[in-house]
Amino acid sequence: MAVLEVGLEAWDLVRAAQDQVHQEGMLVLGDRGQSKAHPLLSVIRDQRAQFLAALKALRLDVGAEEKRGPGSPTQWELAQKRMGR
Repeated sequence: MAVLEVGLEAWDLVRAAQDQVHQEGMLVLGDRGQSKAHPLLSVIRDQRAQFLAALKALRLDVGAEEKRGPGSPTQWELAQKRMGR
């Protein structure tokens, strides 16, 4: 339950930060008048990663099998293949 809670809190932060960036724009003025990336963009990136890590920890990362790279199959994959799944 704690992992789920952390994941959902991360998603809430992503949505709030996205709303603010949508209102203010992706670029803001720096202290010397130069344009720079909105500081909340890094929050969005980090919290989105936290959310995806929570999904993975809960084994809800749909499509993860499709993204596997080359290498030997895991013991789980071998057992699933033997069972015909």
